[in-house]
Amino acid sequence: MARTLMAAMRMADHRVDLASRLTTSDDGTAPDRRRRLRAIGQRMAARVAARYRALPTADRPDVWVTYGGGGDAPDWLGPPISADLAIPYVAIEPKGAPSEDHDIDVADAAVALSDASLARIEPIPEQTTRRVRLLPFLDTAPIAGALRIRDNHRAAIASRLQLPRRSPWILFVCTMRHGDRLASYRALARAMSRLVTLDWRLIVVGAGPAAPEVEAAMRTLPLDRVRFVGAMTPNALRLYYVTVDLAVAPAVGGTCGMSLLEAQACGVPVVASDEPGVREVVRDGVSGKLTGAGNLEALANAIGFLLRHPQFRESFAKGARRAVMTDHDIGAAARLLDDVLTSVARPPG
Repeated sequence: MARTLMAAMRMADHRVDLASRLTTSDDGTAPDRRRRLRAIGQRMAARVAARYRALPTADRPDVWVTYGGGGDAPDWLGPPISADLAIPYVAIEPKGAPSEDHDIDVADAAVALSDASLARIEPIPEQTTRRVRLLPFLDTAPIAGALRIRDNHRAAIASRLQLPRRSPWILFVCTMRHGDRLASYRALARAMSRLVTLDWRLIVVGAGPAAPEVEAAMRTLPLDRVRFVGAMTPNALRLYYVTVDLAVAPAVGGTCGMSLLEAQACGVPVVASDEPGVREVVRDGVSGKLTGAGNLEALANAIGFLLRHPQFRESFAKGARRAVMTDHDIGAAARLLDDVLTSVARPPG
């Protein structure tokens, strides 16, 4: 999503500089991690601000943008750097409520990509912070070429992973981290265990520190049914999206929503839990099926139904592609982000 946001801003003729690769995520399991990250963030904020101050005025940034800061990933950089440089601060998809760690009140504009994020920014006084709702989006242009030679890609992947070409392929894309993502993997394993009498193969894309636990959960399924392919670049992953028959996501806590959007853009029907961050990108009954949050029986039943009825998969596939092209393409997002950035950067009066 961060890469796609940068692409949208560039599409609107803004120069985008990736100022830092600092990761501040803290799941609370490591003692003192938050304090150490805060200290690192404060030192880095001072260095980044000094680097920009040393540039000619015309080369300094006009706006600071942070994506996904707050909550368990505090934004230690945006507020102090924007204050130091006297430039507007824009928060996209803020994760935390106002706090001493992530004071969203200082943002000149806040952009919500989900209903949950919108609920967090709505209480902010509109006269101090511009509030904007933006549907999740992606660049659909590179997909058309891959779709044209779908059969070739499927044959290559079948050979590489030793998959039967006539069996339905199911895709799950999610980083292997502890917390909600690991819970999603475990939920998927339990759901798929109810469907072992049906013909399917599950392709798992992802990597991370919870990989051993993920693999242990998946070992409850027949060994010949699951293929782990690790982390992938967007271009490589696109070839999997265009070849599979179904994308799934238990989506505990609303994780994995963007992977579902990417799958639908490639004409893949989806089955997912009805969670915030997911319902914004999946049209129930149009592009796939949403099932009750935490209801593994309903999730398994929906997957089983689509495995048994390829005609419904085909109908949902068409609806998925059409919905993404209509509501989630990067062009509309570029125009909205351009409006936000130019409005906060424009001098008053």
